[in-house]
Amino acid sequence: MPEHSERGRRDQARNKASQSLTSQALKNLRAYAIATVVAFHSVLAYLASQPAVQQPFDSPPYHWLATPILDSQRWLGFDIYAAFQYVALMPVMFFLSGIFVWPSLTRRGGWNFVYGRLLRIGLPFAFGVYVLMPIAYFAVYRVTAADPSWTAIGAIGQRCRSGPEARCGSYGSCCCSICWRSRSISPRRA
Repeated sequence: MPEHSERGRRDQARNKASQSLTSQALKNLRAYAIATVVAFHSVLAYLASQPAVQQPFDSPPYHWLATPILDSQRWLGFDIYAAFQYVALMPVMFFLSGIFVWPSLTRRGGWNFVYGRLLRIGLPFAFGVYVLMPIAYFAVYRVTAADPSWTAIGAIGQRCRSGPEARCGSYGSCCCSICWRSRSISPRRA
C-alpha cells in the first residue's frame, strides 16, 4: 500500500513539473509578445512609408490619429519590421488570450470572470482613455495645430460634440475629452 501511494505522489510531482514548464513557456511567450508590441509602437514614428510632413491636428481627415508624432529621420528597415509584426503579432496575442482564458473561466465561473476582467482591464482602460490619452494628445495638439491657443481648443471641443469627431471611437473620445477638460478653463463665448 505505501508503495502505491508513493508512486502516485511521484506521478503527481512529474505532472506538476511538466505543467509548470509548459506554463513557464507560455508566460515567456506572453512577455515576448508584450515586449514586441512595445517595440512595434516605438518604431511607428520612423517608418519611411509615413507622410513626409506631419498632418495637422485640427483639419479632416485626421491622419494624425494613426501616428501622432513623426520624425524626419526614417529607415526602411523599420517598415519591414512593422509589416512583419503587423501580420504575425495579433494571431499570437489571440492565441495567448485563448490559452489563458479557459482555465480562469472554469476556475472562477462566468460572472466572477467577467467582473474580474472589468476590474483588471476596464478600469485601466478608462484611466488611459480619460486621463493619459488627453495628456499625450495635448502635446500633439500643441505641436501640430494651426492655432494652438486655449480658445482654439475650446472651439474644437464645440465641433467634437456635434461633428464627425464624435463618432470616431476611443481616439475621438480622447480628443473630445481633451476639448471638454480644456473648455472648462478656456474663456466661454457668449
